[in-house]
Amino acid sequence: MRAAIIILTVLFSSLSSGAANELVVFSSDRDGDFEIYTMYPDGSNIKKITSNPHKDRYPHISSSGLVAFISDRSGKDNIYTINLDGSGEKRLTFEGVNRYPSFSPDGSHLLFISDRDGDFEIYRMKIDGSDQIKITDNTFNDHAPSYTPDGKRIVFTSKRGENYAIYIMNADGSDQKLLFDNGDSWSPRVSPDGNKVAFYSDAGGNFEITLMNIDGSNPRIITDHGASTYPYFSPDGNRIIYAAYVEDILQMHILDLRTGQSNRISGSKFNDIIPRWVTIGQ
Repeated sequence: MRAAIIILTVLFSSLSSGAANELVVFSSDRDGDFEIYTMYPDGSNIKKITSNPHKDRYPHISSSGLVAFISDRSGKDNIYTINLDGSGEKRLTFEGVNRYPSFSPDGSHLLFISDRDGDFEIYRMKIDGSDQIKITDNTFNDHAPSYTPDGKRIVFTSKRGENYAIYIMNADGSDQKLLFDNGDSWSPRVSPDGNKVAFYSDAGGNFEITLMNIDGSNPRIITDHGASTYPYFSPDGNRIIYAAYVEDILQMHILDLRTGQSNRISGSKFNDIIPRWVTIGQ
């Protein structure tokens, strides 16, 4: 126990120059292939936490500092976890193709999708990989699940008609409701206060970040880059981090929802994608 406390103390000390121990995890091909990195929300202190000749993508991070991601190192996409210092890497899935890991608010479970039974369905498992349970069961492809902040509901993408649309359901898979079906829409994320959903959609012609109320009302496009993807709220809910194309390269930006101002925070010649923002230790 004393050793664990020392490790956490060192970790928090190393994050002290970030805003209230806030950290962003993302995937980048800046070293030749996609690896998992962390940085502060201002774009500083970039650190690589995976290093291999395969593609590591779709990271998510819990408030305890555990990172989940997918890798094709087994020949197809599977889900792994790793500590922030690159230690303790563990493979969690072994059947089918598995993608989109997303932690529960308390960090005890992961949502993910798998095609192990034919089409992509939403599953839940404990963070050690045990108790893998199917939540959706239909003839459609369900993608990109994530919890509401209270853990009681899940937002996700599914193609059940002409478009990939945004849905919400109870955490056990019941009471599935359509929220948005205008163009193809992906990667919904709920704001920390539980009132808003951010996602990216081509409803306006190009893929841009769209914000709507949790009941699907008042959708509005909030970016204008020509292609913006994978939004994620800041811990205080006032900002959204996302990846947008700049001269054919995906770069990370932060949009302040209070002012409407967007600032680019990565400026490499490589793709920085799928950013996720968390407060460590909260």
